[in-house]
Amino acid sequence: MTNAGVLPDRQVFRKKWGIALELLAEMKPQLPAYLALVFDAAYGVILPLPAELEKRGELHVAQVSGNIAAWPMDALAAVAQAGRGRPARHAKVQYADMQPLTMTAWRDRLMQQPAAWR
Repeated sequence: MTNAGVLPDRQVFRKKWGIALELLAEMKPQLPAYLALVFDAAYGVILPLPAELEKRGELHVAQVSGNIAAWPMDALAAVAQAGRGRPARHAKVQYADMQPLTMTAWRDRLMQQPAAWR
């Protein structure tokens, strides 16, 4: 960066999705009305980005890789208290028969029930 003429106090690492959020906040007053933000899988797999957009009340649609898995909305998870041994660190879904589905499997399920998502 020094060879490119960037001042030393400006040579800091910033995450790309953080820069995108800063730019959105800066540009939003100048943007025309929009219904939702749309972004590709490069941003769609960065979990803090959609979480921050949800906090800000921004509707968004994100492309994600087909191999990413997600739980159904009615999946309830809780950290079980261990009777003995080490305490549990990760939450477990309460219903053993409920499993996450890949995005490809969710797509296939929705395509079988188009009235459910239109």
